[in-house]
Amino acid sequence: MRRAKRRHLIHLLLAIAMLAVAVPRLEFDAGAPAAVFGLLWTSFALLVVAANLYALLGMDEETALALARIRRAKRAAWERRLEQAVVRRGARS
Repeated sequence: MRRAKRRHLIHLLLAIAMLAVAVPRLEFDAGAPAAVFGLLWTSFALLVVAANLYALLGMDEETALALARIRRAKRAAWERRLEQAVVRRGARS
């Protein structure tokens, strides 16, 4: 199993365990703030489960390569902005 798949599997299991422990303790029929919090928290946890399931089962190799390419481009842009900021700061001094 590739390292990325193993990571998604671990995150999926942790999210499911977190749901199994927390959902019985959340109060959905209490006052409005508690019920809203319970619904939002459960929604986000289910979103995490869905994203990890997609990464494990639904993502083909082409999509994974495209996402990796996007991550590399974002990292390169961030590094360029950081270098420009350092150069500008050095010029002021």
